[in-house]
Amino acid sequence: MRIAREGRQPRRLVQTPEIPGFTRLAYLPRDAYYCGGELVQVFDERERVNNKLAGRICADQIVPYPPGIPVLVPGQLITSQIVDYIADLLHSHKRMEMHGVVHEGYLPCIRVPEALTKKNPCSACAREMVVCP
Repeated sequence: MRIAREGRQPRRLVQTPEIPGFTRLAYLPRDAYYCGGELVQVFDERERVNNKLAGRICADQIVPYPPGIPVLVPGQLITSQIVDYIADLLHSHKRMEMHGVVHEGYLPCIRVPEALTKKNPCSACAREMVVCP
């Protein structure tokens, strides 16, 4: 009642950075999820953001909780803004779960599809005898 009377916005309980916008889908989510993938580290050896992730395609759904809104879905293009957002959440000291981020030892990684070509199709496309997108 007091907040409404004072005419101010309620204070958020959990302060999280602004979620980056949705980028384009390079593959269908099913194709990206079932294709063989490789793990790419979020941070490099010096604990800086790994710029090799930008421009790659995500193979898993990445969901920070809270707020529980997917940042990446399978087949979506990873941008530098998305990598920075994920790195900020991983470096924060708040209690937050990151569904879809794989830890290889102590290093957080994101699964990305291997380079897909017509000569090297993913296993899901090879089973169905179709050409990768």
